[in-house]
Amino acid sequence: MSCLLNQRTLLSGSSEGSSLNRGFKGCDAMIAKLNKSLLFIAIVVVAYIQFLFFSGFTGSENSARSYFYTFFLIVLIASLISMIPKLWIRNSVSMTLHVVYSAILMIDIVYYRYFNDFISVFSLAYAGQVSEVSDSLGIIIRKKDFLILLGIPVISALLWAQRRSHNSANIHLYIKISTLMLSLLVIIQMSFYIHKDENAWFKNMIYKPNVVKDVGIINYHILDIISYERTNLTKGSISQDQIGELQDRFSESVPHGTYFGTAQGKNVIVVQEESMQNFLIGLNVDGEEVTPNLNQLIKDKSSIYFKNVFDQTSNGRTSDAELLSQTSLLPISNGSTAFQYGSNKYSSIAKIVQKYGYTTLSAHPADITFWNRNVTHKSYGFEKSLFINELTVDEVVGWGLSDESLFRQVTNKLQEYEKPFYAYLITLSNHSPYDRIPDQYQTLNVGELEGTTLGNYLQGAHYADYAIGKLIEDLKAKDLYENTVLVVFGDHDSGIAPREIVESTHVAYNPNYNLETSLDQIPLIIHSSGLQGREVTDVAGQIDIAPTLLNLLGIDDEDALFFGNDILSNAEHRVFIKNGTAITNEFMYDANKQKCVSTTGYVTEQQCSDLIDSSHTYLESSDTMIKYDAAPIISSYIKSYSGNARSGLNHKTIDTIPAESEEVQVAIAPIEQKGNGFTVNGWAFVKDEDAEDSVVYLILEKDQTFIAYDTKQVPRPDVVDYFKGAEQYLYSGWASDIAKVELEAGQYNIGVMIWNDGHYYYRGSELKLTI
Repeated sequence: MSCLLNQRTLLSGSSEGSSLNRGFKGCDAMIAKLNKSLLFIAIVVVAYIQFLFFSGFTGSENSARSYFYTFFLIVLIASLISMIPKLWIRNSVSMTLHVVYSAILMIDIVYYRYFNDFISVFSLAYAGQVSEVSDSLGIIIRKKDFLILLGIPVISALLWAQRRSHNSANIHLYIKISTLMLSLLVIIQMSFYIHKDENAWFKNMIYKPNVVKDVGIINYHILDIISYERTNLTKGSISQDQIGELQDRFSESVPHGTYFGTAQGKNVIVVQEESMQNFLIGLNVDGEEVTPNLNQLIKDKSSIYFKNVFDQTSNGRTSDAELLSQTSLLPISNGSTAFQYGSNKYSSIAKIVQKYGYTTLSAHPADITFWNRNVTHKSYGFEKSLFINELTVDEVVGWGLSDESLFRQVTNKLQEYEKPFYAYLITLSNHSPYDRIPDQYQTLNVGELEGTTLGNYLQGAHYADYAIGKLIEDLKAKDLYENTVLVVFGDHDSGIAPREIVESTHVAYNPNYNLETSLDQIPLIIHSSGLQGREVTDVAGQIDIAPTLLNLLGIDDEDALFFGNDILSNAEHRVFIKNGTAITNEFMYDANKQKCVSTTGYVTEQQCSDLIDSSHTYLESSDTMIKYDAAPIISSYIKSYSGNARSGLNHKTIDTIPAESEEVQVAIAPIEQKGNGFTVNGWAFVKDEDAEDSVVYLILEKDQTFIAYDTKQVPRPDVVDYFKGAEQYLYSGWASDIAKVELEAGQYNIGVMIWNDGHYYYRGSELKLTI
């Protein structure tokens, strides 16, 4: 107002110089205030526009809440920056944060298009595998994405202009405080919203796009960091409840189907085909089959084609397919299983078939350290693994050694292997970006798709199929085909937009599923001479490959701690995908849209709710198996509590026992009567000694007569926790059964005797057993 009044003085022709100066100063002050406010507003607006671009580019159907929370979080950050008094520090912080913010949005866009997920702190463990994505950037990044980065020069120009004006003043204190308080109130309200069901929120981090839709990308990253810290701080040991749940899961028996043992004693070759999607099967381009050899294999009377198998991989892509097919476990919710849990003691098909006389081999024409395979393939139980350092690079197709050469070199070695063998081959030629197929192998006439990513993909798939044909010819020539089970399956999707595939190839898809889920299927073909071939339409996943194979081989082993089912049995057919989507033969829960859709008719609310609950339980249990390396623990539990009451335990009368030792820690649970006997269990160990190296005997004493009962070793993670992470006490648990007929009437004192490192130790208890 003072600026306007002084301007009037000027216009009225006032000759007072002081009025003139005051007029200009008043205008300068008002303009300076306006400039300061405009800079603050511009920073907020530019950052928010970037968020809007991001939402549009990722196709994220954000809730109104996410727009609201994101706006006020940006205001909060801008307000905090405005509190910095020195101009150069304030501008440096503003520019740095904006560059980081822009970079994160750009990375999120690329990551989402490749993995259908948003990047997580957990993903940093496998940042070294960026080459798998970097070669595909050309088909992932679009020109419009660079609009995200335009905020950097805009903010830079605004800050430079402020510096040039020599105006280092900040916005008024009352503006800073009011915007800060308002934005803080909104963020606090968001915190209460999340805290209202905090456990559910962090469970929902399994499917991160839904979190982004609900609270926005910036808030998602904050929650992701909190989730990461929580995970690292609460690793601990597996709980008794978790052990019980897993034990119950693996104790359930499923009747064998009619295919059980139909391929008993045969060799096995499993081929994991790079980026092979199911829509390719039977697809014709300009009258020519894209996969003629696979089509012919499917038509063989001894082949089973599973046409409804879903891709269950997550961020680990090919390495996830290896985990799924070899251990029948889902990849972990966040990060890379191969890197974070590569050295686990997995239950795997390779380990199990070795018990039945099989020699095992894996082969992949990549560097041994890529996706940590120098560790994982040992953990999966392969006796021998062939990587690029042990293969001859005599022909390069696509990303590396040609599939044809890989197959030829491996089958040459398999001829020398002791039979039967289990061989697992991972191909590489048809890897994105699909533009490295030599001209002599580009034999498809793809017409208008020539030179496009989809066209190149079709040429790569055609070559991969050609190599499969050569593999079959080679196996026949080496007299291996008739006595070998040949399994071919795809590892994951191609990364090409499903809409583009449908519009360009006119492939049919199930309209009851969303387009992404419908096309995210992989082929699975099993051929074995003498097998009753057919087409299987039941839903399945890569997690079901190992149990289905064991069924065909006639192997029913208690160490097969598999989450998948034999697809050929009468087990319930369900597929659980890491994003929370769950699929049955009748209906599907779409985690993206958070609703159930039926494939056959009507689906009730209760059916949908039950499937969602089953999905959550399944995902959590699989994570538990991996995060706590639980396979050895669960296997020990199952063996300890299976079979008859005595389970083969022996007892004998001994003359003396050692003196009481303070070195022994012992706890015995109340005795349980069980049929015509008793079950006694507890934990015991010698201090500072590894309990796994100890042998525990249950001692019953009456009238100076001592009876020593053998016990079975049982893992007790609760003891480890009780003694503050003393891992040497994990296998301190023991259990024994006592038959009444083995004892005379009377009262028996109970104690424990431990043999460790050549010495016997004894500790009694106050517990009594009365017969």
